[in-house]
Amino acid sequence: MNSIYNKLSKEEALPLVLREIYESRGYNKYKMGEFVPYDIYLDHRNFLREEGIITFTGADGKLMALKPDVTMSVVKNVSDETVTKKVFYYENVFRISNNQNEEINQIGVEFIGGEDLYASAEVIELACRSLEAISSKYILSINDMGFMAGLLDELKLSDEAEYELSNVLKLKSLTALKKFCGKYSIDDKHCDYLRNIIRLEGPFAEVLIDAKSLCLNEKMELALDELDELFNTLKAIKLSDKIKLDLSIVNDLDYYNGIIFKGYINGVPKAVLSGGRYDNLMHRLNKKQAAVGFAIYLSYIDRLFRNETKYNTEAVIYYGNSGTKDVAIAVSKLSEKYKSVRAEKINLNHVKAEKEFNLVNKVIEEVEENA
Repeated sequence: MNSIYNKLSKEEALPLVLREIYESRGYNKYKMGEFVPYDIYLDHRNFLREEGIITFTGADGKLMALKPDVTMSVVKNVSDETVTKKVFYYENVFRISNNQNEEINQIGVEFIGGEDLYASAEVIELACRSLEAISSKYILSINDMGFMAGLLDELKLSDEAEYELSNVLKLKSLTALKKFCGKYSIDDKHCDYLRNIIRLEGPFAEVLIDAKSLCLNEKMELALDELDELFNTLKAIKLSDKIKLDLSIVNDLDYYNGIIFKGYINGVPKAVLSGGRYDNLMHRLNKKQAAVGFAIYLSYIDRLFRNETKYNTEAVIYYGNSGTKDVAIAVSKLSEKYKSVRAEKINLNHVKAEKEFNLVNKVIEEVEENA
């Protein structure tokens, strides 16, 4: 991370580093209110996927929602006159997950009005650079909803079956797929086809070759052509080595179209970044513009940083019965060398520090590691 943040912990510095990345591409800070009329989300609950919305009654008797999402707030504030709008945000959102209230710390970007492939490329570049700022050990998996739309055209499933299939693909479960095919009487040919899709993920260039052999119609071919062009763009700016193609990544077609993607960091068992093109959401909210964006779930990453932290402080000095002035002078001297110095009267093994010192007769003595 940038050297100007070297006195901050990783979790403190990260939002500042990400802000610099987004501002370098002309994105402006967006601030959302804590409380939002519930009716904004009522007709679009599926956009929030499985999470529930925390509601309460306002002072005027109106049903309100406790900020479950930022994207829809950004979209609602887009006027017809808006040509393009580029924003980033740093917000806490609140949802119900697994029957518990959950607070999620998010940072993300929204590119409103970007309808061409460059807009998608720019946002994915920002996603890659964001993940790189967190860890060099990251992967960005991408897909195109056009491929899924073309597949559904061939399968001709009911709305219920389409929803269930998307969940099966997300799970990547061949057992769940077998049950699905039996439940909806999917023939062996198409069941084998779906099995291949679940298995198809890996380095982009390699998987693309196999994916092209699975195309059943022009819509699917066009989706892969767009992904190929996007990959070559990322390759030109040296970001392609961390890109995977994963045909099982899906989102709700009522809201998403075109490129979708998820970002993963080594050491975190779930996606820490999720995004895509959501022109369909814009149109459902009576907005004429196109849009693409992503969110990073900082709450997941904070846990990783806390697990990485072995020490409470860089240095600790145990001062015993030393005088107040002597302790202050000793701490000041150590602070010239170490970015964090903790003073404790006695050592009760409750502080983990890279370096330990004792203050004895005004002299700072380093404690040997094996002492």
